Amino acid sequence: MSTAEKTLEQGWKAQQAGDPHLAERFDRQVLAEVSRNESAWCYLGMAMHDQQRYHEAIAAYEKSLAIQPKFHITLNNLGNTYRLMRRLDKAVE
Repeated sequence: MSTAEKTLEQGWKAQQAGDPHLAERFDRQVLAEVSRNESAWCYLGMAMHDQQRYHEAIAAYEKSLAIQPKFHITLNNLGNTYRLMRRLDKAVE
């Protein structure tokens, strides 16, 4: 397992433990080293979403999808963020 993967795993554990601020730090650490990591962008989007920073979550999800357009986890999370923003047209899209 690479260093980036280990750091992402730590971020995921922080996210699951209910600490999106700590998860964000881990995710950003990975992105500082490997900016084209679709999983790190997706995880960062989840951390932003859980902090109710929805516009930042959408931006992170879009970066994830720019790397891997059919990343189903990212697509699902993007739709959920748009739904919470009451942008049902974008959520369905």
